[in-house]
Amino acid sequence: MSDRFDYARMQATATRLLGRFKQGRVTVIRTTQAEKPDDWPTWQPWEGETTTNVYELDAVVKGVSAKLVDGDAVVATDLELTCSHKMVLVEVDGVAVTPAPVAFDATLLDTLNIDGRPVTIVRDLTVPAAGMPVAHRYVVRA
Repeated sequence: MSDRFDYARMQATATRLLGRFKQGRVTVIRTTQAEKPDDWPTWQPWEGETTTNVYELDAVVKGVSAKLVDGDAVVATDLELTCSHKMVLVEVDGVAVTPAPVAFDATLLDTLNIDGRPVTIVRDLTVPAAGMPVAHRYVVRA
């Protein structure tokens, strides 16, 4: 038996459990803009075509833990969101698509929706903090 901890197995377990016990609908909404051509004049604003993708997460949401509240970055009215390392593309530009898993890459710059309400990620508490992520914990604010 190896002395190394099997993080891939733990990630699979977390994904299975969070998929089973997920609460409501938690989505990541990401709008991207087409790249500006290399020969585009620098003085002209670029208004390239945008695409909005909606990704669904298996997640649970609760009030933020008291130990995380510092009164500055994290306040008592924030929420704590825990999600698996799984994102599923469900919508492109307002049109539903066949659900397709994609690599997890939600960041502090993304907007999350919890049951249709937009929230902003204010703190990333991915578990573990380094190496292969087992689950993702975020402090979010409406």
